[in-house]
Amino acid sequence: MSGNGHPPTASEMRQRPRLLDLFCGAGGASMGYHRAGFEVVGVDSKPQPHYPFEFHQADALTYPLDGFNAYHASPPCQAYTRLTPPEHRDNHPDLIEPTRDRLQATGCPFVIENVPDALFKLNNPLMLCGTMFELPTHRHRYFEIEPPYYPLLPRCQRIRLPIVVSGTTRRKTGRLEYRVSEVKTAMMIDWMTRLELDGAIPPAYTEFIGKYLLDVLTTHKGYKMSEMRQRAIRDHQPAKDQALVLYCDVSKCCWRCNEGVCHQFYVFGHGCNEGLQNKQHKPNYPKGL
Repeated sequence: MSGNGHPPTASEMRQRPRLLDLFCGAGGASMGYHRAGFEVVGVDSKPQPHYPFEFHQADALTYPLDGFNAYHASPPCQAYTRLTPPEHRDNHPDLIEPTRDRLQATGCPFVIENVPDALFKLNNPLMLCGTMFELPTHRHRYFEIEPPYYPLLPRCQRIRLPIVVSGTTRRKTGRLEYRVSEVKTAMMIDWMTRLELDGAIPPAYTEFIGKYLLDVLTTHKGYKMSEMRQRAIRDHQPAKDQALVLYCDVSKCCWRCNEGVCHQFYVFGHGCNEGLQNKQHKPNYPKGL
């Protein structure tokens, strides 16, 4: 929307920087970047009849990257998420690293988003929770952002009865399933089917990140990642048990660390529950904190 609340004009759209959304699905992330001020183009290997912007059905790992100012990618999460039965995870591709290699080579700002169980694959990711944006769902997602972005965020709030959105809705699990109208309201998405909602993220997440990317592009016109920075990303081995999340009180919101493993600056991910059970979990603050 433009500043006066109306859809942007053709002239306003031409003035917007362009963002390419790879593995775009039905456009939850794309809508957030659009609201932040980007002209968005989506790419997905499957037809997306409800995608709200320019769309191309193509392979995200071969689609041309020329002509864009920034990039977002949400590689399929089935290879990482615990919602995929262990015996089936090897049937799903691991696409985070090849996606990063492509985006890094552009030298432009980029974002890679995925589920909590993909934490060990992402470089110093930022975690966002629906309650940070006053949404009645947790929907934790991790974002690897280049250039890095570590904002001070509101605390997560542990909701007693959050609206749960996941890809297990078609399984006979016996749990409460929320109505499509409830899920749409919780995610602030009104154009998707329930199946599409299962794979989406709230646009509020990427609207927040998109404003930062716009600031980068505005402050540093023609931003290009330095060769030194590219080498640092390429050679970096992300820590397998921590993600940078400023002022996120996991003791109040995180299903992974629900016994309270939050030390203001670093949240300890994989292995934390085991450490808590053994009473051996010890914070390992980085130097300087």
